Amino acid sequence: MDVKFKRERLVTLRNDANLSQRELATAVGLPQSDQSRWETGIRSPGLEQVVKLATYFGVAVEELVVVTGASVDGAGDEG
Repeated sequence: MDVKFKRERLVTLRNDANLSQRELATAVGLPQSDQSRWETGIRSPGLEQVVKLATYFGVAVEELVVVTGASVDGAGDEG
């Protein structure tokens, strides 16, 4: 299973809210340097950070990440 962060969606949400990276980082309690790295694609946030961002913007986590290679019903799982 691969999880890819939708950095473009984060930028759009932030811009639509007229927030700077620093303002958003402060609002969700995260370092501004992390915010910058996520938006430029240098790093991706962990699940906890994605949940904080989704909660702040009032969107589903799925709006900020895409999961590929996973089966909804668990078919293909080994174990």
